Amino acid sequence: QYATDVVAAKALAMLRSAAANPGGQPFYLQVAPPAPHHSMHYDFTASGAFVSRHWYPPVPAARHWEELSGAALPRPPSFNDPWVSGKPAWLRALDPLTAANVTFLEEIHRLRLRCMRAVDEMVEALVSELDSLGLSDSTFILFTSDNGYHEGVHRMGSGKTTAFEEDLRVPMMMAGPGLAAGSKVVTTTQHIDIAPTVLALADLPLSLRQLDGVPLPLAAVSDGTLPPSYVYGRPDQGPLRNQCVAYCWSQ
Repeated sequence: QYATDVVAAKALAMLRSAAANPGGQPFYLQVAPPAPHHSMHYDFTASGAFVSRHWYPPVPAARHWEELSGAALPRPPSFNDPWVSGKPAWLRALDPLTAANVTFLEEIHRLRLRCMRAVDEMVEALVSELDSLGLSDSTFILFTSDNGYHEGVHRMGSGKTTAFEEDLRVPMMMAGPGLAAGSKVVTTTQHIDIAPTVLALADLPLSLRQLDGVPLPLAAVSDGTLPPSYVYGRPDQGPLRNQCVAYCWSQ
């Protein structure tokens, strides 16, 4: 995926530039590749007014086009759900997926996986560059995604924006000095906790009014060498959050 390769090249350049700072200033680098999103084409008038938008399947990098051809589309119990009684009206109105629908979703799934190969390479390149620059022991790395995705569950096609588990849950992996390898945070966390976590690890104040989250409870998974000021997750501090708050509204 060309766009992901461009992002990777710019991220590497920015990392090298930050590491070359003669003052040794700390840096924060956030990298957001577009993969594995679908491709989009926009139509505009001669004057520049928006006309329409067209969606196309994800486009992997040419070097990955033939990979993962045997990858199977996940089929959890909710796949092409045969029982929709009691579900929301919009979901009850969906017809069961046909064999052609499933074949299409299988290929979309493989295209998305192929697109992620460029992301794999980008992450590997960034981590290797940190090693080469001698910064691995002083850098925190956090990997996550903005949302989950559904492909065939509950009779739905390919997409997101629902309140089902497939769309809500995302991976979040973190590595860095003071974190015990293989450990896991078992309390509820959210994306709004990332910014406070970065500030707390940098020993900066958390007084900004726009901060809605709290630092991740990393003290609970520390190897004992996290900064003493990072108390979030210590047993004597109590749980930071033990439930998610859902905001519901009607239109």
